[in-house]
Amino acid sequence: MTTTSNRRLWIVYYAYLLSSIPVFSWYDRTVLRAVLNPSSDTAGNLVFSSNGTGIYPFTIASAALSATITVVIIWRRVRGVLGLLTGVLVARASIGAMMELYELTFVSVGYLFHGWRTLEEHFLPNIDWTLLKLGYISTLVPWIRRESVKTLLVLAIATLLVFFVWAVTGYKLPSSGEVVSYALNAVTRFLVSLMPVFALMGHRIFSHGKRHREDPRP
Repeated sequence: MTTTSNRRLWIVYYAYLLSSIPVFSWYDRTVLRAVLNPSSDTAGNLVFSSNGTGIYPFTIASAALSATITVVIIWRRVRGVLGLLTGVLVARASIGAMMELYELTFVSVGYLFHGWRTLEEHFLPNIDWTLLKLGYISTLVPWIRRESVKTLLVLAIATLLVFFVWAVTGYKLPSSGEVVSYALNAVTRFLVSLMPVFALMGHRIFSHGKRHREDPRP
């Protein structure tokens, strides 16, 4: 691939990455309002609320952890202000996409095991919007390590297994007051949120901060 063609691809990539800003702006506003409004659910658990949307601490913690590691990994590969900004944008877009994937998985499992109507009533009528947001997982592609594919597969299987355990043990929400349900909800959140991190990490990612030949350069 010529240098000119490579630059064009990067221009398209960054244009797509920037388009994620308005797409996920609702998440930004919701989280910001929620963290400023701590409260408790019916079981007494800490929850952050925004316009009827409840966000548990483990959701914020898993997203923050994933974002921080993603930014560091990409910054170490690109360096400078560009690396920092790219890391922030990729972290934001990928986490927004993974949150959408989590919600889709969550309601799908609820539909399969417990007959929840949320999938049919909310997600399927808006499947185009859902697919649009899921598509931003692709912002990770230039940075993914080939050796991470097997790890991602294992992580995905582990996540589905935890969802299965949660489903067969009642699939109750944290507001039910059941410790097991709270724990399984938290575990699935962390597993899904950390998938981008495992996609980016190679076995040498923290070795002396060196850039490897296969790393892309914008």
